Amino acid sequence: KLQDILLICFSEEITLDRFIIPAAMLSSFKRILCVVPLLAAVVTAQVELDADTFNKVVDYQKDVFVQFYAPWCSHCHDMKPDYEDLAVEFKGKPDLVIARIDADANQQLALEHKIEGFPTLRFYKKGSYTFEEYIGERDQVSMARYITEQTGIKPSGESIKFRKEEIKKLPLLDELDDAALMDAINTEAKKTALLMFRKEDGSLKKYRVMQKVKRAYARDNDIIVAAVDIKKAPQFRKRYKIKKVPLVLLLKYGEIDPDLAVRFDDPEFTALRMVEFVNDHAGMFRQLDGNLQANAGLVLEFEEFTKRFFMMGTDKEKQQVINDAVNLAESVPLRHIHYYKEIFQNCMKDSGYLQREETALEEYLQRHTEGTSEHDWATVRLNIIRSVREVDEQVKNGTVFTEEDMGLVEHEEEDLGLGWDEVFEGDMEVDGIGGPGVEESIHEGL
Repeated sequence: KLQDILLICFSEEITLDRFIIPAAMLSSFKRILCVVPLLAAVVTAQVELDADTFNKVVDYQKDVFVQFYAPWCSHCHDMKPDYEDLAVEFKGKPDLVIARIDADANQQLALEHKIEGFPTLRFYKKGSYTFEEYIGERDQVSMARYITEQTGIKPSGESIKFRKEEIKKLPLLDELDDAALMDAINTEAKKTALLMFRKEDGSLKKYRVMQKVKRAYARDNDIIVAAVDIKKAPQFRKRYKIKKVPLVLLLKYGEIDPDLAVRFDDPEFTALRMVEFVNDHAGMFRQLDGNLQANAGLVLEFEEFTKRFFMMGTDKEKQQVINDAVNLAESVPLRHIHYYKEIFQNCMKDSGYLQREETALEEYLQRHTEGTSEHDWATVRLNIIRSVREVDEQVKNGTVFTEEDMGLVEHEEEDLGLGWDEVFEGDMEVDGIGGPGVEESIHEGL
């Protein structure tokens, strides 16, 4: 926090060990650091570099292990915990820095250093003015072993203690048998279930991954993340033809039909991949840290229904759009359907509803704490309301078209009593047009 304050207050900075400190304050801080060693607590284990600080840290006067990453890179996200652990292992070691740099935000520097993929890991050797590309495994143990081989410096073991404490904080998975599983899914409530079938107390590493996924969806009431002891669930084992465990299945919206179950087959069995998997297949909007995505609640299928709704002239036509939207229950979470239905019905009764609802939701969010399920659901509702209002304005301004207007919706062909072979023979007349040019005209139209 001291570093953050300094960065805000001063513009000229130099590097002192792992601090970034204004030149004018350098001598004072040297005295302070000598007299008050506790200030060292503000030094972070992992150093974040940018284009201005990179050459100051990578100065070949010390050993530096650097990760070049990009925020959008899934492999970078996957190895983030291990890299943080690595930094903890070598925290405070003299003449050794564990650092990383956002190559996407510092593209010129990445170009100069010929960074072509992410993540790229490099070890800059003290006094050698060269680097070695690290191509080993990206887990903390393998990277620590490599650094020890290069420097002779041994890891402290602190990250192991830290991770043990973190594991204790992870939520345990409910262990379900056939009866409990059927009750948990609750087909009437249309809950989504992410289930890990395993042997009792088996697959601990993957179990930890499932715990992280459960933590990510802790504030969602319409999804359960659980473990199933394969020996205690013979009916489900037979239903889903499970022959090998561990196996992760996603059952959407209370549907237990084996043909509709989705298997998690990603070779990268990580929490991040699994959260993305659930979001994609079950219409959820979570990030791995449990926070909402920016587009939470916005369902692509409903955008077209919203356009159609506001373009309809009569209440009967609008009600038909609502009925069609409700039929999306198989592919969209039930709560989203209910809210869109509520919005459409209120818009039929009250032209000022959207504006008042948006204002009310904004005021609600100001009064409630972020990070709660109530705040999340209000955020989702606000996103939906704003999206619907935007479409309403576009329709009023005549700047929106439906897929049907643009010819993207297929219609049944009118039966002319002719097969396609007869159409392309060139002797059919349509509206007075016929002869040899018909085939070419039809092809041009298609």
